[in-house]
Amino acid sequence: MFLQYVRASLSILVSYKLNFVHIQFKKKYETKRLTKRLINCCQNAKFERSHELINHKLNIYNCNHT
Repeated sequence: MFLQYVRASLSILVSYKLNFVHIQFKKKYETKRLTKRLINCCQNAKFERSHELINHKLNIYNCNHT
């Protein structure tokens, strides 16, 4: 009886630990994924701004040289 209790306790402990590790991994993965998405978003915004700036300068150049 005592051995079954110990075995049940150990299995609960192990499943809890595995679940905890899985949650930690998931959080880490989600954080990494969100960070990557945020970096991409910022880079895209910078690219769009620089692209708009280039177009703006080209428009000014075209206006001055027509």
